[in-house]
Amino acid sequence: MVFLQKLKNSWDRDRESWGFGILLFLLHVSIWLLLEHTFFGIIFCLFLLGLYFYLDHSTEFDEIFIKLSDVGFDVFEGTEKKASFFWDELIRIEVLTGAAGPWNDDVWIELHFEDDFISLPMGLVGLEKIIPEFSKLPGYNDKQFIAAMGSTKDQSFLCFQRE
Repeated sequence: MVFLQKLKNSWDRDRESWGFGILLFLLHVSIWLLLEHTFFGIIFCLFLLGLYFYLDHSTEFDEIFIKLSDVGFDVFEGTEKKASFFWDELIRIEVLTGAAGPWNDDVWIELHFEDDFISLPMGLVGLEKIIPEFSKLPGYNDKQFIAAMGSTKDQSFLCFQRE
């Protein structure tokens, strides 16, 4: 279950809003340095450029994505397969919505299987290929899914329950 927590943490967008504020501050400092002290401004701009490329290519968190297969889907972290889930073991599909958006993830699709479950944030790479597979399940309620997409409250929508 540590993997699922890491999945949720990797989609935490709060860090991006702080990063944008820090970026604006550093941009102001670099402009001031360029205008007042040209040499130090150039050095500072080169430092920021190096920092940008370092952070942009950092591999602290590998990208997490899902890949559809004939019998289910696999969850990958980078190139390593972390888990496999099979459609014939699927028991329930729930869509959880919240009021945390748009800065935080506010739509999660919970897939409950016989021995496990996974909570997938909307926007996860590969999710767009899995959602159409839901309609192939007998008893899947597409109207509940559509209602969930329009919700801005903390709610739960049951879209599928195996009988």
